[in-house]
Amino acid sequence: MTARRRHGVLVALLDTRFTTFATPVLVSWIYRGCMAVIVMVTLWWMLLAVAVMTWRNGWMWGALGLAAAPLIGFVMLLVVRVALELAVARFRIPAAGTLEAPRTAPHKDVDPGPRPPSG
Repeated sequence: MTARRRHGVLVALLDTRFTTFATPVLVSWIYRGCMAVIVMVTLWWMLLAVAVMTWRNGWMWGALGLAAAPLIGFVMLLVVRVALELAVARFRIPAAGTLEAPRTAPHKDVDPGPRPPSG
């Protein structure tokens, strides 16, 4: 049993024989970056909501913004996560040596059944 070495993104990008895949590492970096941006934007909106709460008649809008900002940030994070998981699942590359020809059903002379009358 051999242990697989983890390569960095730079090694994977400069690999001209395509033996190291860069996509899994890049996807994790993209997710971390999006998570950081979403957290910063959510905190910004929460601070803005607190500022709106100090206005004369803005306490209700501020409270609404203070409650909605984390929910909207959570939904944005879910959307990013689902999109990245979809990309990884769609373009997943099988492990080396496990590539098989697609299995097809054997052809059988099956009667498709009665055809509707044309007319």
